[in-house]
Amino acid sequence: MDDLVTWLRAQIDDRERVVRAAKEIRKPYYFEFIDEAAQPFVDLMLDPDRELAELDAKRRVLDLYEELNEPHLYEAIRLLALPHADRPGYREEWRP
Repeated sequence: MDDLVTWLRAQIDDRERVVRAAKEIRKPYYFEFIDEAAQPFVDLMLDPDRELAELDAKRRVLDLYEELNEPHLYEAIRLLALPHADRPGYREEWRP
């Protein structure tokens, strides 16, 4: 169980580094070719502050699991790891 938590923390850390780097170079506009009607959808997908908040929430779930060692929370952690299943180190035994 601890291997999954350690691995998932590393994935979250990697993602945070990417988001923070993107946030530093982000311009007030994303791409000049984006249609005005599509802009709200692009904003949703490329919102670094929202992404950072989601990463923080995932870390809090991991912290809660480590604090309580609740088996049901482990199932939630397996679900949180699923979007990263294509990353190196993911084990099929973790798949929900």
